[in-house]
Amino acid sequence: MGWLMTHRNVPLFYATWLLRPAAPLECCRVVKEAGFDGASFLVGTVDDPRRLDWLSERQAAGLREGFIEMDLDRSLHVSTSDYLGDLEGDQEGLALLKEHVAAGVAAVCGPGLPPLNVTLDPPLRWDAGEPWLPPETVEELTAFLISLRDSYDIRPGLENWPFLPIGTPEGLAAALLGTGDQVGILLDTGHAHIALSRGWCQQPDARAFVEALPAPIVEVHLHDNRGMDDEHLMPGEGTADLHGLLEAVFATGFRGPITIECDLEAKGRPGLAAALAQIREK
Repeated sequence: MGWLMTHRNVPLFYATWLLRPAAPLECCRVVKEAGFDGASFLVGTVDDPRRLDWLSERQAAGLREGFIEMDLDRSLHVSTSDYLGDLEGDQEGLALLKEHVAAGVAAVCGPGLPPLNVTLDPPLRWDAGEPWLPPETVEELTAFLISLRDSYDIRPGLENWPFLPIGTPEGLAAALLGTGDQVGILLDTGHAHIALSRGWCQQPDARAFVEALPAPIVEVHLHDNRGMDDEHLMPGEGTADLHGLLEAVFATGFRGPITIECDLEAKGRPGLAAALAQIREK
């Protein structure tokens, strides 16, 4: 019996940024009909009908009612690279990011809805092709997410990316220094596999990687690769030790959500519902 079948109560979400562009409520219907427990939305600047910050209050109210009627959960993930340029101190980009995140959170939070995960891509900057992580930007963004909890029931998180210095548990610990237990981890399985395969980690394997994480896991992005590139393959198509990683995740007391972040409607795929059934049986 597979690692997801043994944890039947773990909610599985789908990344709506992998769906065909449509209004958020329509994306929710597609995800629900396929058998998922929740929909994860992307906060970014790309012109796209899935953007939550474009919703009027009436549309947002309809979306919230839709979540309740469909018994569908949701999460938000922030594409920070859409907002931040190559120069340190891009205050205009940061201000726009905060505006969009606040609008997205307001659109999907309300009475009768469960707590909302709001997770960030690390705000990496690039210098001569090498990534670096400005600590003041991380501090500003995590403090902003923490401040939103005064108005909304949210759980902030920071993602491990497939780059140094943020690709290892030690890099995450440095980025989250001073946040206590107020900001958790969005654990990306494919990114963790790249870090382990490229030899960046002090940890010998996926289980140890999870055990070394410096904060509670609030969400998992589940996908696979062959250890070198962020391919977003179906679980089992790559070489990641997803069994060991997820067993270690569940051992922490984590009970979801797990967001499937591979294109289940791509050419050669069986479609959302059939692919979800295959994943559950892994």
